[in-house]
Amino acid sequence: MARKSESERERKARLLLKERHANEARACGAFFDVADRRAALEGELAELEREEAAAVAALVEVSEPALVANMIGWSVARVRAAAKLAAEPTEVGISSEPIRTAADVESGRR
Repeated sequence: MARKSESERERKARLLLKERHANEARACGAFFDVADRRAALEGELAELEREEAAAVAALVEVSEPALVANMIGWSVARVRAAAKLAAEPTEVGISSEPIRTAADVESGRR
């Protein structure tokens, strides 16, 4: 069976739809590439936060939390939370959320 001949207008519309679909597919692929990179970076960040917490915990072992907080520019609550995080066993495949206290949020710290 022969294909129905299409008008010039129908051909342009079909090509525009095809181009739009290709653009959507490219944009969707780019989005998920960035999302994958972001997930990988979040995993790395969680590991760095655990390392940071371990370093803070080591400082707290030889000094007072208030002195450590003053030394590194954190709140005392954040220092205590970091020391507590370092004391928790690390589970493979589970990332922890960043340590943020109300005082950190109020002061604008990340």
